[in-house]
Amino acid sequence: MKAADSGELTREQASHLEQRTLTLSLYGVVFAIVVNFGFGLYVQSDVVILNGVFGLLQVAGSALNLFAAKQIMGSGDRRFHQQGYWYLEPMANCFNGLMMLILCLYALINGVERIRGGGHPVDADDIVWFSLLSALYCALAWYFKSRVSRRVDSQLLKNDSRKWVIKLVFNLVTLVGFAALPFLEEPKRSFWANYADSSLVVVMALLLLPIPLRVLRRGVSELLHLQSDTETVGSIEAAMQAIRREHDINRYNIRVEVSGRQHFIEVDILVGPDFRLQSVAEQDQLRARISQAAEAVLPDPLDTIWLSVSITADPRWVA
Repeated sequence: MKAADSGELTREQASHLEQRTLTLSLYGVVFAIVVNFGFGLYVQSDVVILNGVFGLLQVAGSALNLFAAKQIMGSGDRRFHQQGYWYLEPMANCFNGLMMLILCLYALINGVERIRGGGHPVDADDIVWFSLLSALYCALAWYFKSRVSRRVDSQLLKNDSRKWVIKLVFNLVTLVGFAALPFLEEPKRSFWANYADSSLVVVMALLLLPIPLRVLRRGVSELLHLQSDTETVGSIEAAMQAIRREHDINRYNIRVEVSGRQHFIEVDILVGPDFRLQSVAEQDQLRARISQAAEAVLPDPLDTIWLSVSITADPRWVA
């Protein structure tokens, strides 16, 4: 890793900040769950209870994110996990995305069934004030986590922040939906009062559905090693062009795969008869130049590199 400049975080500092933020988020969600379930049961509101159900999934997801962050930064079991616990982060993201997807689909089906059943009236005034306070709480939590995630550029924190955005949208849509009730005239007011709760559940489920789909798509692509990094490839390409001008190199191939914060980089170099770097020490200097080119564009101090540089004169070993 490149050394941290003044004001930048080291890998250990970034990891500690990430874990501390995830822990605070976990406590914040637990508090929100208790409040949402308590108030939702009190006013018999499906949309408020749904927010609490989402909070339960968020607790499971946040706990998994925290576990993944600690395992990734730990020493790991190098006997069985030679490349570290890189897979835990995309697995955690896939689990969280799947849970969010299940919640959205459940909310959609439940809301439609409630509407088909004739809906049910709730106390709009209480829900308006509750939604306003909840929205402010979620906005503050999202702002705090967004600042931290930008500082360490952690995918775990980014995905965890999205959950607070979802909760914020939940509360804002609920607020607008019930706040509009006093401005309606009869019979529209009575009709909306009866169907507002169930209708808002359906609306929110449809609005939020794309978010878990995006999280799942990225997580699956990382687990299957389908996620690349064009910036890292470009930096290594520039370094290899310079190296090629200095030495007898016929051709080379660069492969970069990204999974969570782990960058798997493979560079295969086919050299000619006049290639001068014959000793191990000289070839290690070439590897160091390639490594420096990759590290120069790493997006955050939590990213790590698994670098493999193969130097051969036999075309069979260069794919």
